Amino acid sequence: MSERGVDLECNDLNKPLENIYTNAYLGFCKLKNIPPEIFELTNLKRLHLSWNKIREVPDDIKKLSNLEWLILTRNKGLTSLPESIGRLVNLKYLLLNDCNLEKLPNSIGTLSNLRYLNITNNPLLTELPESMQLLNLEIFEYDENKIKKLPDGFHAAEIINPYKYKKNTFQEVEMEDFSSRKPSHQHPGRLGSFPILESSGGRSQRTRRRRTRTRRLSRRRRHRRI
Repeated sequence: MSERGVDLECNDLNKPLENIYTNAYLGFCKLKNIPPEIFELTNLKRLHLSWNKIREVPDDIKKLSNLEWLILTRNKGLTSLPESIGRLVNLKYLLLNDCNLEKLPNSIGTLSNLRYLNITNNPLLTELPESMQLLNLEIFEYDENKIKKLPDGFHAAEIINPYKYKKNTFQEVEMEDFSSRKPSHQHPGRLGSFPILESSGGRSQRTRRRRTRTRRLSRRRRHRRI
């Protein structure tokens, strides 16, 4: 159990799920589909599904009405999202980078609480829905796609293109140089509370490495005393 609530991780998918989870960290789980049981966890606030093989987000995503974070980074088979994603009225952070999206749903404009949107590296994406002009984004991050222009009236407090229009073709917004930053899904960027989300395997490996270093230092100190 974390400070933010009860966490669901990859190993938990092998047992019956109760509706007690608020965070689902299912990155690197080799998922081809989102388990249907996930959509019964109506208390979920964070759903992390990056680095899987997911090809479709079912219409049932609308059941997760309390969701604030939806992370679908690096699902290369994902080409579209359902219109029902517009029913996620509490969604604040939507990470769709490194997929193969061909378009965004028009209903994205109804996500009135959305603050961060990342669509970087979707090479098949050629345009954005006009409904995006209704969004009140703090950060919009993109690159490595074929978008030619922003929707009329679209605005965000900060628009980040770390590669300075290397792949896009318009230059309507003055950009800063973020080329030295790590990929956006691996760093907090300019969101003060943006956490580094990872699979349980990643966390446990780092924990083991820290413990190993601690043991080595302890042995060295004891040897010096001798």
